[in-house]
Amino acid sequence: MNKGFTLVELMIVVAIIGILAVVAVPAYGKYIDEAAKAEANTNLVDIAGKQAAFYRTWNTYVTTANDAYTSTHEGKQVQGGNPSTNLFQKDNTNWKKLGFDPGGPTYWTYTTRADGNGFIACAARLIDGINDYAAIRSTNPNTVVFYGAGTNDPCSTSE
Repeated sequence: MNKGFTLVELMIVVAIIGILAVVAVPAYGKYIDEAAKAEANTNLVDIAGKQAAFYRTWNTYVTTANDAYTSTHEGKQVQGGNPSTNLFQKDNTNWKKLGFDPGGPTYWTYTTRADGNGFIACAARLIDGINDYAAIRSTNPNTVVFYGAGTNDPCSTSE
């Protein structure tokens, strides 16, 4: 009596593994996207709180438009710059004034600036060559708006 698996049994196992992979890969991508959006939400709410506190003390908002916090994640460049120098610099004057430090690599590039009588804090990322944006404004500092891939940058214009 031969011990082992027949070719048909092995082909059935390979087919089952293929079916599982077809189901799992899109779900994994969705979870990664949700994690990235959760990160943006957390960091933008944090920046909004720090902007409000800074304003209460100094009667002005911090602007970081020229020194956006950029990063890499899993070796993939988020947006522009050299991946070896994109990590958050704690001695960056404007971010240091604000007191914002995400504590490591991020999925998004962050900026904040004065906007009319308030501020806007933005997050941007590049997904498959298309920009994706999220923003929070002083007029509603607890709500992050996700603009979706391919939309215009909400930080490039004032509302």
